[in-house]
Amino acid sequence: MPGIRLRQVFDGTTSQLYTLYSTKPRAYAQDYGSWDHGTRQETFVHVLNLRRGWAYCAGLPKAFWGEPATAQAMATSPDGALLYIVDSMRGVVAAMNTRTLGIERSGRVDLSALTGVRTSAQVSADGRTLFVGSLGDGAAVYAIDTSSMQVVHRWPMSGDVSGLGLSVDGRRLYVALPDGVTILDASTGAELTAVPFQGIESILHVETTPDT
Repeated sequence: MPGIRLRQVFDGTTSQLYTLYSTKPRAYAQDYGSWDHGTRQETFVHVLNLRRGWAYCAGLPKAFWGEPATAQAMATSPDGALLYIVDSMRGVVAAMNTRTLGIERSGRVDLSALTGVRTSAQVSADGRTLFVGSLGDGAAVYAIDTSSMQVVHRWPMSGDVSGLGLSVDGRRLYVALPDGVTILDASTGAELTAVPFQGIESILHVETTPDT
């Protein structure tokens, strides 16, 4: 199975590792149409279940094909039931059922201000909102309703967004910017505080340190 790895997300609830790949069209995505796109790269999700030891290649709709790796990001719902895939250049979002590995719903969203450079995604603690940010003319965090697949909020930031993270209790959204990390109220987008420092490229994980 040849392919170029784009992004990777692990979900501890399902013990499944999701890897976004691009490759030439293959038979496993034939349900999404005929191969009349020339050299256009197909995008798919490789699913590896670490608990039961199986792997599967889940094809994505053609709307995700042919875009650079930096334009796309993934995030799982809090219960692990859904995997959200977003393409910031084409403005498309899809929700994959992590049990059947089929696309449950998809939609077009207005992300016209984003240029697809280092796109980040994070799902809210209640699963109702998908947060999206992007580096490169992406001085904002977009809040997308996961039911309607529509942008409900656009929260302007002081610089381009290079990463997103959610606090353990789900109340705070951490936003990586060129000059530090800004912490927002995850419900309202109001800035709670900011931690200035240089050199941050992304946010891999947010965890609360136990009191000593």
